[in-house]
Amino acid sequence: VDRWASAGASMVKHHPRFPHVIVEIETARGCERDVHCTFCTEGMLHGIHFREATGILNEIAALAGEGTTAFRIGKQPNLFAWPGRRNTAGVTIPDPKAIHDLFSGIADIVPNLNTLHIDNVNPGFIAANPGPSLEIAETIARFNTPGDVAAFGVESVDPIVIAQNNLKSDETQALQAVEIINRAGAHRDGHSLPKLLPGINLLFGLPGESARTYEANWDFLNRVADKGLLLRRINIRQVMAFPGTPLYRILDGKSPRINKVRFKRFKQRVQEQIEGPMLQSVAPVGTILRRVVLEYRQQGVTFGRQLASYPLLVGFPMDLPLGTVCDAVVVDHGFRSITALPFPVPINELGRRALASIPGIGIPRAQRILQHGPYQSLPQFLAALDDPTILEPIQSWFQFPQT
Repeated sequence: VDRWASAGASMVKHHPRFPHVIVEIETARGCERDVHCTFCTEGMLHGIHFREATGILNEIAALAGEGTTAFRIGKQPNLFAWPGRRNTAGVTIPDPKAIHDLFSGIADIVPNLNTLHIDNVNPGFIAANPGPSLEIAETIARFNTPGDVAAFGVESVDPIVIAQNNLKSDETQALQAVEIINRAGAHRDGHSLPKLLPGINLLFGLPGESARTYEANWDFLNRVADKGLLLRRINIRQVMAFPGTPLYRILDGKSPRINKVRFKRFKQRVQEQIEGPMLQSVAPVGTILRRVVLEYRQQGVTFGRQLASYPLLVGFPMDLPLGTVCDAVVVDHGFRSITALPFPVPINELGRRALASIPGIGIPRAQRILQHGPYQSLPQFLAALDDPTILEPIQSWFQFPQT
């Protein structure tokens, strides 16, 4: 892997969206657990293999030499187990120094880094090793870029489902892992997204599932919210039984049985009552998103995303040139997406819909603003408003020809 990953780095330039691409760097294959989740294909691999830091850094250096500035360190079940250090009992344990050296090495190799994010983390591993895991999370939050996500494969907190499917953590452990990542990474650089937050994966259709499973998972998510902890995203998925996995044998090759009505109702409930309010806490109005890549238009809205592990969908209520990059400031929220304007906000380039999206403006004021424009300075713009004080908290957003 080390040899060919570096030798093939020039291939990145053939991607149709280059240089607007994020490259995932493989750090390991296989899972450090002795007993694997019933649905997981990692257990089909022969053991676990960790890459050496030298190979990883050489690959990143080769990609950076070709113009790559966005990286996701991952493609493994549990980054916090890298580089595979074991104690005297042969159990894999965290190695905070090794991860510090890896991430600081990446920062040295790519001084013009635009994105440095991670992939999966095992919440049970964090709970079993809280001190070293906190140190690792603090290291990642120091060297990464905002909006990073430690994706937790919680899958379920129903004890029956956990026992029948060899899941990685129980509810107490999962909550402890969420708290540790929040302690290390919930801070922000200025008005950015938080540096590092947990994401939660929930999986339905597993053996042992019942109506109680949905309520247990619902109660868990509410415990997280009630404690004021942040989640960057919640993935609610239906299990697939791949040939060769224990689940495939348990089901005798048949498809998992999922109560579609219950699943859909639960997913909608989470989006409306958990994810919506959570997103407003993670990305409040005024949050600045750097380097949003504009991808497509739909009904007068231009949509884009950052190069990130789990990027927010950003909708701009205006036409912007596709394939370009701009910074954005958050002005409103959906359940899983945000409304934003280019930052700094070019007042003279905004139509009525975009102007109305500015907090405190609305349609009537937007119409009056358009009638009296264009504007050469902030004082001139404020003078055109019936109540200039409404924009006092956000005056620094705006851009005029003289500024």
